Amino acid sequence: METPPTPDHVQPDEEVDIPSRPISLDLDLNPDLEEEDENIKSPALQNTSRDMAAKFSSNIENLPPVFSPVRISVSLWTLPFEDAYQQVKKQFVEGTKRQPITLSQQSNFVNYVDAQLLQIQRKFIKNQAESAITYTPTQIIDDLLPVVDLLWILLLSHDPLFGQEEYYIKILGDLEDWLAYYTLPSLATLLASNTNFFVKFFDLFQKFDTQVSFLIDGYYANNRISKMSATEVVRLSPIVMRLRLTIVQKLEHSRAVLDAARNIPATDEALNVLDVEIGRLFEGILERI
Repeated sequence: METPPTPDHVQPDEEVDIPSRPISLDLDLNPDLEEEDENIKSPALQNTSRDMAAKFSSNIENLPPVFSPVRISVSLWTLPFEDAYQQVKKQFVEGTKRQPITLSQQSNFVNYVDAQLLQIQRKFIKNQAESAITYTPTQIIDDLLPVVDLLWILLLSHDPLFGQEEYYIKILGDLEDWLAYYTLPSLATLLASNTNFFVKFFDLFQKFDTQVSFLIDGYYANNRISKMSATEVVRLSPIVMRLRLTIVQKLEHSRAVLDAARNIPATDEALNVLDVEIGRLFEGILERI
């Protein structure tokens, strides 16, 4: 096919007459396209195109499905610290102000808590002498919870501190020794019993975190602030740091197994929850010491 000749260029000093009639929009810019279109419309090519389209469509249907990332719904075991702390403060504000606790009542309280903690310690020591575990971490938590709840209930009376802060420090110190001895249940098995243990486990430590943070901040009792002393905070600081490190180390096996089994929704969810809960351990106390 011959190409059309290039039109002559207008000289700089030459005038050009522009047609005044409308220019047709139906311009034939490539006359060969009509011939190509006619060839494409031939029955043989149309049948070939339909066959290729059907084959391509069939291949697409046979391709393995493409999975989009799944958004896992994570059900955490504890509240964010600020939410839990606001609940503690609300409980205190709404607590009933009663008659001041007498010296006799204080003495009864001290005797009761001492007896409960001594009993836990004896069970733990006896367990160490046994060839099998007879006193489990779950049982320790179950025995500790009433003591911790009693400490908090006494604070709700809005009385000045008379030794409760010392018990918080003592219990956290004992927990460091107790947990160092045990192997915690593994989350890698995803058993309901193991999950239930960790719900109670992290709930207990959030109680410690929020209640001790409350005592560090202090509260008004008898028109004066009652709070942990600077000396008590200094004693508390290394205990909390060592205890947190012990817990993280005890959970490292579960975390490593879950991390190796990534991309399975159940294990991904368990790993996400575990990471969040570890990050929340003593969050409030660590911000205050």
